[in-house]
Amino acid sequence: MGELWLAERCELGGEVVIKFIVPELQGRARSVERLAREAASAARINSPHVVRILDYGTAEDGSPFLVMEKLEGRDLDALLRERRSLEPRTVLRVARQVARALEKAHAAGIIHRDVKPSNVFLCEPEDEVIVKLLDFGIARSTTQPSGTASGTAVGTPAYMSPEQIVGSTSIDARTDVWALGVLTFECLTGRRPFPGEATGAVALAIHTLPTPRPSEVSPSLPPAVDAWFARACARS
Repeated sequence: MGELWLAERCELGGEVVIKFIVPELQGRARSVERLAREAASAARINSPHVVRILDYGTAEDGSPFLVMEKLEGRDLDALLRERRSLEPRTVLRVARQVARALEKAHAAGIIHRDVKPSNVFLCEPEDEVIVKLLDFGIARSTTQPSGTASGTAVGTPAYMSPEQIVGSTSIDARTDVWALGVLTFECLTGRRPFPGEATGAVALAIHTLPTPRPSEVSPSLPPAVDAWFARACARS
């Protein structure tokens, strides 16, 4: 829904990223609302593990835009496509930092609703990887109406919790914990815990299949990982 431009700050110097709505969607109120929500949500979260929002406004032609810090590195999805799975030490480092971002978001009354590898960015300075959570475009405030009709599923099916994928309006922070569990399972094993080609198949798997154990796919993983995943992705 958006396109990113690299820009230079004329007075202060340095580069930033500007996000615009793609031209064919600029006239749609929902697209504008989503960009405004992304700006407001991310700006409320004070965390080094959430992409920093620098400005939000409207261009001379009426196009809304969002200014963000420029990040150096790549997203987790690109890394998984290259390696398929990651060593447990790396997964722990990534999951811990995503959890810290979510902890701050939830404390601010914000549910991300779209935690997935392409929204987890790995900044790669010389000493160690720093993780940043991106794209709060479909984030939901726990203190305001969601604006989403009951029965409408919003998010990425493979990472949705049971209540999110059926379009429940009563989801809370635990839906992000579920998504983090799915993401961690995928990073450790190279496959998703609840497979399916279509949304209906994924929903059926999420609601009916036995909860898998990471060690069934990667036998070298310790029982503690199975216990953690069972808790993160508990249906109840």
